Amino acid sequence: MDTSSSAEVGSHYFDDDDHRRWLEQALPAEDGGPVWRIPFCHDPPYSAGPDHQTMPDQVERLLPLYRRAGVPFVLSGHEHNLQHGRVDGFDYVVAGAAGKLDPEIPERWDEAGTRAWAQEAHCLLVEVEAERVVLTPYGVAEPGRAPEPLRLRTPGGEPVEVPLVFDRR
Repeated sequence: MDTSSSAEVGSHYFDDDDHRRWLEQALPAEDGGPVWRIPFCHDPPYSAGPDHQTMPDQVERLLPLYRRAGVPFVLSGHEHNLQHGRVDGFDYVVAGAAGKLDPEIPERWDEAGTRAWAQEAHCLLVEVEAERVVLTPYGVAEPGRAPEPLRLRTPGGEPVEVPLVFDRR
């Protein structure tokens, strides 16, 4: 999904007529089509911060398409940390600290429905199975050592079990 702003379109590229038609076709009501439809985009629909906020235009105009197509979650970046959240039963994962890490702590936990987060450089291993998708974030490995799963925490500091597992809806 192209969530970039566009002066040419007047708001976001996903509002462009051609892009919107493509989205409508790519995200039809559940139709027995592909088992998994997992959108990814640069800007997250929800964000606890610290630098970026929830994107109301995306929540208003894209999330209804995701829901009708049975999308289990959306992947994004933009914020330079790792976040997993759930708002109104919809999950999102922000994985934006592969190349740059923001040392500031997010503050909008409740607004973003944040369930888990990490303030470490990372990458995601995404394993797609018939009935579930398993996301395992990995942090930086010491030279000569195998990578280990990243330790996620709740906003209150409690450990969160990894991997993150998303079942078919």
